[in-house]
This record gives sequence, structure tokens and C-alpha cells, in this order.
Amino acid sequence: MTRPSILVTGAASGIGEAVLRLALEHGTTVLALDSDPQLPARHEGADGVVPVVVDLADPDATAAAVREVTADADLAGIVNNAGIGASAPFFETGLEVWERLHSVNLRAPLVVSAAAWPRLRKPGGAIVNVSSIHGRAALAGLAAYSASKSGVEGMTRAMALDAAPYGVRANTVAPGFVRTRLWSDWLDPLDDETRSGEESSIRAMIPLGRPAEPAEIAEIVWWLLSPASSYVTGATIQADGGLTARASYRPNH
Repeated sequence: MTRPSILVTGAASGIGEAVLRLALEHGTTVLALDSDPQLPARHEGADGVVPVVVDLADPDATAAAVREVTADADLAGIVNNAGIGASAPFFETGLEVWERLHSVNLRAPLVVSAAAWPRLRKPGGAIVNVSSIHGRAALAGLAAYSASKSGVEGMTRAMALDAAPYGVRANTVAPGFVRTRLWSDWLDPLDDETRSGEESSIRAMIPLGRPAEPAEIAEIVWWLLSPASSYVTGATIQADGGLTARASYRPNH
């Protein structure tokens, strides 16, 4: 009997890697897509992982890779997790940056899901798109990023309606601050004092007092893939430690 599989983009690190490991614990094969050329070596000889290196900004290459890797798969779910960031005021955001960011964050989930649809189109199938709280609550300098993540949430609601007649669900997870590569890329270049100050400020903003670990977000993703969430579709689950529950980001409010 063929082992069920899920397709995960951005599987080389962060939330995607955490989803991969959780799926393996549940006996599920992972079709792991990422642009990281080290992905195959990292999982060489590993049972249950099918690594595929592809640039998700290239729609034709992405669609071809997805069709090939899912051709014989008993596909149960798709996790569109891959994402990139950019930080600049809207009046300094070049179109090249805007288009690259949207090609990965917004277009790729559509391309991946459409290419895999023939294998997913059956009762019980599920799509989980990973967005961000910054799709709803922006920060200065995140015009391109926030726009792409807002688009993911709107697209997911429409996907849920398109997929429902086939018994397939589509939902979004919108994390807040998570200790992923984006977190490291932001903080690691700073000197110790500045980094400590930034981390302290973030902790003060979050009611639970800390950023999430990737494994915590992976658990939510897994729940949305599983039959335990069989009546949930078209929803966005915010996983931000209570950050957006506040009317103010001031820590004493």
C-alpha cells in the first residue's frame, strides 16, 4: 500500500523543515521542495523524504517539478510555506524586488497547488498556505511583504470555495515572530547590544513573552492537514502569541 504523502515548499529550514519532521513522525512521505541546493544531501538515504531543488520564482520550472514529483504520489496535502522577505519604504521599493517577492510568496502557492491538484483532488485533501500577521497588521517598510501575505489570505479563501465541491479544504496559518531563517537574517548582522535590545522589544510586544519555535507552527499546520480539522476551510489561524489581540503594541496595555 502506497504511503500517503504531503508536498512542502520551503522544506529546507524553519517552519517547512519542522513540518517535514513532524510528517515523518506520523509515517507520511514528504515531497520536499526548496531552492537550497544542499537539500538532497541533507536527506540522502532518508526514508520518506523526496527532495526537489527548484526556484519557486520560476513558474514553469515549479509546475514541471510538482507534476513530476506528484505523478505517482498518494497526495494528501500541500503546505505552501516558502517565503522571502524585503524591507524598504514603498517609495524605495523597486519593481524587481516587488516582483521577486510576489513570485515566491503569492504566485508560487497558486502554481504549486494547481500543478498538484490532479493528485490532491479527492475527499480529505488539504491545502495549508503559510501567511503572516503582517498580512493584516503591517509595519513600516513592509509594503511589498504585507501585500503578498494579504494576497495569500484572500487567495486561500477563494481556493477553499473552489476546492470544497471535491471534499478538499484550504486554510491559512498566519504566524507572528518565529525563530526561522528570516529571524536570523534580521538579527544576526547586528552587534550584541543592538540585537539584545531588538529581542527585548519583541518579547515586550508579545503577550506570551517570546517568539514561536518552528515546531509550534508545524503542529498547527499538521492539525489543518489532518481529519481533526475536517470542518475547517477558508480560515486563517493567527499564531502570534497574542500580538495582534492588542489594540496597542505598548507592552503595558
